[in-house]
Amino acid sequence: MGKQHRVSFNKFAQRKGKVLELVYSDEIVDYPLRTKNQVINVFKQFHVLVERETGEYLKCVRTDNEGEYIGAFDQYCKEHGIQHEQSVPKTPQHNGLAERTEQ
Repeated sequence: MGKQHRVSFNKFAQRKGKVLELVYSDEIVDYPLRTKNQVINVFKQFHVLVERETGEYLKCVRTDNEGEYIGAFDQYCKEHGIQHEQSVPKTPQHNGLAERTEQ
């Protein structure tokens, strides 16, 4: 029996039609965080900033299914009409361009 290999990263990023239709969590958290519980506060700042600068509404956020994106983060997304998608754990391929740029 041979080894099972991971699927390679797609070389071409698929983009949504408009700005802020889909944002990856790794694009948001470019700020230095001391603890993971700071994610919600950074996301709130990011949310307000990008909507002001673009004049568009944030529609969907895709996260890497880590613990910091459960609870308060989910609740904030629901309150503001933001769809929260979670990728399958341990599959950075699902988190798109954000993961490819980190490598």
